[in-house]
Amino acid sequence: MSIFSEHVQATMDYKKAQLGYENIHMLSNYQFSCGDQSKESRNKFGESDFKICPKCNSSEIDLKHDIANCRMNGDAYGTDVFICKSCNWITSFHWDEADDCPYYYEIIYLDYYKEKWAKIQEEERKDREKYLLKKLEEKKEKEE
Repeated sequence: MSIFSEHVQATMDYKKAQLGYENIHMLSNYQFSCGDQSKESRNKFGESDFKICPKCNSSEIDLKHDIANCRMNGDAYGTDVFICKSCNWITSFHWDEADDCPYYYEIIYLDYYKEKWAKIQEEERKDREKYLLKKLEEKKEKEE
């Protein structure tokens, strides 16, 4: 087994333990989309925090977690497929563990999330500003 394969297997084991995902599959270097990709359905599903089927309003949603690949820093990316157990409605969202985007990065383009994303970005900007001001004060104190 190569170092890369060991790294990917370790990532999959970690995901199973951390998130409780049993349906994890390893694909090879690609993400995919399937099922209903309409903006209306994805907005409604996102508003329910990915827990309520937009077609039949059932809360019996199954999740298939597919890992496309894993970066050398340990950040993985892939596709989550959501399947309603009641009516078989299906959709998918791409995910990424990189720090500079939300986990389901496609949601920043959905109506329900745009305002939320703007607030998150503003909070992060303020936090960075506070951090930089603190560092500047510490530097001034050392110089005195």
